[in-house]
Amino acid sequence: MGFSSLVLAILYREFAFFKRLFSEYFVVWFIPLLFSLAVVFLPTTIFERSAVVSRISYILGVEMSFSEILLYSFAVSAIMSLTITIVNDVIQSLYHEKSTTGVLQLILETTSLRTYIASLSVVKPVLVTILSTLYLAVVLPLVGGFKGLILYAVLLPSLIISGIALGLYSMAIGIVLTFYTRISRPWTIPNTLTPALLAGSGLYIPIHLVPIVIRYIAYTAPIPQECEVIRVLATRGFVPELLLPITMITVLIAIYIAITSPLAHIADRGARHGG
Repeated sequence: MGFSSLVLAILYREFAFFKRLFSEYFVVWFIPLLFSLAVVFLPTTIFERSAVVSRISYILGVEMSFSEILLYSFAVSAIMSLTITIVNDVIQSLYHEKSTTGVLQLILETTSLRTYIASLSVVKPVLVTILSTLYLAVVLPLVGGFKGLILYAVLLPSLIISGIALGLYSMAIGIVLTFYTRISRPWTIPNTLTPALLAGSGLYIPIHLVPIVIRYIAYTAPIPQECEVIRVLATRGFVPELLLPITMITVLIAIYIAITSPLAHIADRGARHGG
């Protein structure tokens, strides 16, 4: 099977999953939105709205209105939805494909495991990123009008790049779990890893306030950098300050590829020899 045919097959399968699991995506959209609203509105039950706006503006380092803070909070919520979806989907998909009788053999008959993993690491995160953050296409223009629409348009490419980085990161973990360990409950890994990544990323609090151990865990993934990209885009727009986090995400992608490629190659040889 050629690379383009493999990509189309993965796309077809993921769209079929989306239609079948739409209710789960709805939950992935709803919970981050609810959390974002709570972050902004709960403090207003204790303090004056102007005080809340002033405090959040101080934390973000730029003067903002209440509607702009709402836009920022909704934009950052995309980090929650794409992290939850990509980490769980990528790790568990690879494990279940190997565990399900005949699936791995079918893959090895049509292409190499290395090519399949490379395709899956890119195609699945791109599609999952778009689908898991689709609610922003409605919410941001609804809250901010044309400004919200522009924010979504400039955010989506950065979310896709971060989604690819997160997919490669998750795939490296998935390969180890699937082919190099005998763990029987793979869901325990993403279910433990995801909260740690989100807690240490500086999602809604300054990252220097995060405990150092959790911060180090988060820095193994591109989430803190993407949080910074969203903060800059939502508060300042396109400025030179964006170059550093984007460069760091690019470097992380290169590191993940350097780790994933040899792991997949060794796993391919082992699978073909009945390992």
